Amino acid sequence: EQDLTSMFRARIILLDPSPTGVQTMKTEARHDLIEFSPRGLAKRSGNGSFGLPDRPEEGSFKKGAGSDGLMFTCVSLPDLLKENKKSKIDLLKIDVEGFEYEIIASMIENNIQVDIICVEIHHNKVIDIDETIADAAKLILCLCRNGYVIVYNKNMDFTFVHNRVLRKAS
Repeated sequence: EQDLTSMFRARIILLDPSPTGVQTMKTEARHDLIEFSPRGLAKRSGNGSFGLPDRPEEGSFKKGAGSDGLMFTCVSLPDLLKENKKSKIDLLKIDVEGFEYEIIASMIENNIQVDIICVEIHHNKVIDIDETIADAAKLILCLCRNGYVIVYNKNMDFTFVHNRVLRKAS
């Protein structure tokens, strides 16, 4: 985030409701173009149910609740855009432990223009969530059918660029 703001003067909105994320943002040197909000990103704004991290030392809360569910305030992409008076997103980076399925579905349902998506796609062989490897494949196909091209992939980390951006660049 620091490099993006320094190199491109990019404004960054960083969301993380986890205690680890909030603590990190309290101790990190902050750039004036980085705006932090201790909320999660989800399909709907309001309180969202999160499960405890599979690895407590790492601190990533995940989609789902079970008996250990915690509630964090969340915001949807449409509401986040309205709050910031924006009509599109240049770069959406999401590592949200299972919430990526509903966020991307909402992005497509709401016709939100996103140029580049960096996403770690989780499934139940990696963390304890309901989504399977087949669901992960369907998510990738959904993005491709909606005009995105995979430009990077390592394990389950993907970078997708929309065709309209690639056409402009060529």
